[in-house]
Amino acid sequence: MAYGPPVRSLTLPDAIARLGLRALKRWLQLMLLADAGTFSEVKLRWALERACLAAALGPWEGLGADEAYLLGLLSSADTLFNRPLAAVLAGLPLEIDAILAARAGQGPGGALLATVSRLQQAAPLRPEEQAAYGAGCAEADALYQVLKAEGAPR
Repeated sequence: MAYGPPVRSLTLPDAIARLGLRALKRWLQLMLLADAGTFSEVKLRWALERACLAAALGPWEGLGADEAYLLGLLSSADTLFNRPLAAVLAGLPLEIDAILAARAGQGPGGALLATVSRLQQAAPLRPEEQAAYGAGCAEADALYQVLKAEGAPR
């Protein structure tokens, strides 16, 4: 409904073009997350906020918005699954060492996650962070409402 009236003969390439690659990636990530397990509403909302804030702030650290979104989402996987991050990420086709290094504060990803953590702890916002924070929180709210409507969080 968010992308216009339904079209019965919409092909997959047409659907991708209509949604956009960015939106499609986020929907797929959310569907995988929702199927992976049950989470408390607080943890799920926090993880979505972390991912969306990372996407909004990623370009400041030289990271693409999609890359930053995924880093933000994956960096909270240990909290969501109540398991060590390395164990949650094991077996995924990802650069696990790079994600763990970012969580430890190393590289551009580490600087990004440090900023996201600072903002999530209600630290005073710098003027240049205000718009990104507002956009990230608005997107997280919208994604959370979609998942909540589908009954994913428990």
